Amino acid sequence: MVIMDSRYQDLVRAVDGYAATGQPLVGLAPGEPSPGFAGTLFAAGYSDDLGSYAFIPLIARLLDVSLDQAITIFFVGIIGLSTLLGLVGSWLLFRRWPERLMLAFGIAFLVYRSLRIGDVYVVPAMAVVAVLPLFLVLVTRWARSPALPLFLLVAGVGLGASQLIRAHAATPVILFILVLVLLAREFRWTQRLGLMASLAVGVLIPLLAMQLLVAQRDRYLHAHEPRYEERGASHPLWHPAYVGLGFLDNRYDIRWDDSVAAEAAKRIDPEAPYLSARYDAALKQAVLTLVRTDPLFILTTLAAKLGVLGLYFLLLANLGLLASLLFPKPIAVEWAFWPAIGFAALPALVALPVAPYFMGLAALAVLYGALSLAHAVSVWRTGGRPQWPRYQSRSVTL
Repeated sequence: MVIMDSRYQDLVRAVDGYAATGQPLVGLAPGEPSPGFAGTLFAAGYSDDLGSYAFIPLIARLLDVSLDQAITIFFVGIIGLSTLLGLVGSWLLFRRWPERLMLAFGIAFLVYRSLRIGDVYVVPAMAVVAVLPLFLVLVTRWARSPALPLFLLVAGVGLGASQLIRAHAATPVILFILVLVLLAREFRWTQRLGLMASLAVGVLIPLLAMQLLVAQRDRYLHAHEPRYEERGASHPLWHPAYVGLGFLDNRYDIRWDDSVAAEAAKRIDPEAPYLSARYDAALKQAVLTLVRTDPLFILTTLAAKLGVLGLYFLLLANLGLLASLLFPKPIAVEWAFWPAIGFAALPALVALPVAPYFMGLAALAVLYGALSLAHAVSVWRTGGRPQWPRYQSRSVTL
């Protein structure tokens, strides 16, 4: 399984720290030894999303496997489970083989791309595959059944865990669910509130559990490493935003290169530790300065990225876009897609419009296209005729 070199090295230290201390999220690195240890204790994954640093060392320890094996088990396991759930959802959503195969083909394409790309970048796509087909099955078949809030509770736990592995990996899926629940006429307001509460509780469970784990980790490091300073734990936002401005050639010599961002931050705050909150604040200042002084450069760069993303979306949704016009889906389903698609495009707009940053968008585009085609075939089979969209019904029945 492909994984970024820097993340792999951080995972090596996280596994070593877990083995030496028995404490999750503690890393052990070469350097001046912490009292009683062979190296320096530090907070593993402090500048990254913490999920991988909690789950992968745990897999390595519980299964007594190497780090490489644990990485493969973790990511292939995510892809495999998501694929199984997506195929079950595809099977149940439509009653005939052609429609089922359209969705299955889309899922197979996403699985292939995920296996090629690897790393945490697969999580946004797999969140879409695992949850949305089954959610649509339950909404269209058993909207009033207790199975739906139970599903949203369990799915929420999975989506919350996805957020820990890749920031906002599950947010497009959550937006899709919320919009559909709010628009679908199958639900009364009390049911809508209950469904949203079930989803929220599920999402919060892993997020709160991680907060407790981080607090426990910090207490341990304060007790065993006198030099330890809490630095937060999140992927810096303004680092990719700054180097992402290098998508086009420019007179500022900004390029997609970490050293370019590091130099920019050093010019503003020479003492800011790399990838710290101060470092990110310095890059925020650099980006906002460019927004004020050269808005045309910012708009041109964003327009170029948006054009690339639009082309990819057209290629991935392809005939499904035409099918959605000729054979309109229910308005609740149609409108649920677009906020999710818009949010899923943001990582690529901020950073670069390359596959690792738009896997969530790709999954939604493929699902939109496949679902639109399958719906069109289903309507055609029952004697429907092409028509331009008249979004009158808020039902989610497909």
